[in-house]
Amino acid sequence: MGKKMRKWIITLIFTIIIIVSILSFIFINYKSDVDAINNINVRLDGIDIFNMKITSFKLILKVEILNPSNRTINQLSSNFDIFIENNYIGEGNFSNVNIEKNSNISKDVIITIYYSGLANATIDIIKNLVNEGEFSLNIKGTVYAKALFGMSIIKQTFNATKTYP
Repeated sequence: MGKKMRKWIITLIFTIIIIVSILSFIFINYKSDVDAINNINVRLDGIDIFNMKITSFKLILKVEILNPSNRTINQLSSNFDIFIENNYIGEGNFSNVNIEKNSNISKDVIITIYYSGLANATIDIIKNLVNEGEFSLNIKGTVYAKALFGMSIIKQTFNATKTYP
């Protein structure tokens, strides 16, 4: 084997090693991002009703997002549907939430609810308040965040319920 052939083989081996290293780095980062997002836990930590008017009221949902992973999650966003006693009453969202590794964050989501869309929910609330003194509020949705240096979006569904009061 000549010097040129040996130099070409060594260059090829180093090129393959560099390409494999870069691809491994990308795969490990992507897998870490996916695992972190898939382990997110969304809880409904509190409900508050205020600003009651003739046609509407405001609902504050205290949404707690837990990140148990060893990876910071940036630009987490969510869209979710809101139900009172299994009756759809509206939708909510939050966006651009950053959660440090092994931590949690609370996000207040304020939603205006119009009475006109609450007929079935109101009946169920009144029945439960009379019988049990409480009612349940449920949010169902998806959180999503960017992965792989912002080139991909990972989604995770969630379902959280809180009893009021």
